[in-house]
Amino acid sequence: MRRTTQVTVAYLVGCLSMLGAGTVYLFSLYGPAFNAVLHFSSSQTNVVASAGDYGLYLSGPVCGALVDRLGPRPPAFLGGGLLLVGYSLLAHLFNHVPADTDDASPHTVALAAFAFALVGMGSQAAYMAAMSATARNFARHRGLALGTAIGLFGLSAFFFSQMHRLPVLHEEARFLAFLAAATSGAHFIAATGLRVVPPASPEVIDVPSEAARLIGPVDLVTPVAPVPRALNPASQRTFFRDPQALYLFLGLFGVTGAGLMFINNIGTVIDTLAATDAAPAATLQLRTHIVSLLSLSNFGSRVLSGQTSDVLLRRHGLPRIALLLTAAVVMLFSQLGVTHLTSTTGLYLLTVLIGSAYGTVFALGPTVTSEYWGNAHLGYHWGWLVLAPAIGGHTCNTLFGLVYDAHAPAGTPVCTGAHCFQNSFRITAGLCLFSAIALARLLVLRFRVLKAQ
Repeated sequence: MRRTTQVTVAYLVGCLSMLGAGTVYLFSLYGPAFNAVLHFSSSQTNVVASAGDYGLYLSGPVCGALVDRLGPRPPAFLGGGLLLVGYSLLAHLFNHVPADTDDASPHTVALAAFAFALVGMGSQAAYMAAMSATARNFARHRGLALGTAIGLFGLSAFFFSQMHRLPVLHEEARFLAFLAAATSGAHFIAATGLRVVPPASPEVIDVPSEAARLIGPVDLVTPVAPVPRALNPASQRTFFRDPQALYLFLGLFGVTGAGLMFINNIGTVIDTLAATDAAPAATLQLRTHIVSLLSLSNFGSRVLSGQTSDVLLRRHGLPRIALLLTAAVVMLFSQLGVTHLTSTTGLYLLTVLIGSAYGTVFALGPTVTSEYWGNAHLGYHWGWLVLAPAIGGHTCNTLFGLVYDAHAPAGTPVCTGAHCFQNSFRITAGLCLFSAIALARLLVLRFRVLKAQ
């Protein structure tokens, strides 16, 4: 089989895997059912949401190392298995709701959190496999190739939210069972064709200088031996001692944490702002529209930011970090915008802004990582950096749950009115400012490196 055909097949199945790996962002669609059906408090629901975020991001270093050592196929297959088990457990919980109970048992909360953590880990394994294979198969136009593939990760929530609109999938248990079959099937198929295709001789390896990373394509053709799969300890030490890694980590922390809080709790925000006499069907429809809009803006920004960063880098020498800084500023003002909401009217614009900023960060993050520290251990390096969203997401989700429950009337898990969440978004706006400062510092550092060359 020709190399072009092999790369095309690997890219297509990688895109399929990405489409099935982003369902963790669907939580806000069925998250309110944990309150309404399983009788979870808002804090307990956010424990489940945070467990998914932790599964998704804390598994990053392990999944990245597996991809670097074993190649993309085993992690893709592992991801399918974890998603199958995780979503099946969640479907089981909704199929066996305890009767005559006002509060969820700790056992039920723990099982739900464990199941959603498996969903997160499965999503990360599949994501890392597809992302790493794409980055290594496309030395040229890496921003566009990665942006499009990773964009499908963001589009996943839109695709499956449309499936949720089908009458047969309205019930949470059926929808979760469908997710178990569909997402695992996508990754099992991807595992058959996902691979890193060796370049034609002479071999291609990314060893760009600091100046080359900033002012031109990072495609140097050098006859070298194949890159070993085992992690080089020197590369590991260089990464952890590099101040750029710290600034990038801090930049990701606040922006992604704020974005995840919005993504995981937008369903609760809608229920909080909706009129008390609003029909449940109308509220569900609004949640579906918002989740779809969030997913579409996430997808669009991932694709466009990758292509835009390629153009700005090659034609104007502008580091990709500049777009990350822009995304942080957009997220900052969007969080402030949520604090001024008094109805659901303004949610559409804010959803587009937050989805776009969030998608930009995750589209450019792996690309920046590959440019700064090379492709040989991209999975490992990016795996450590995505611990920032895990910590930021848990911090912000916990904050939202505590603020919401503090404003809820005694004896009920339901709170109505904007005051239920405003303080949460004020604090996350401050975190976004902190991250913007870190990214600005990183941008200055990159320009200094360029000037020194």
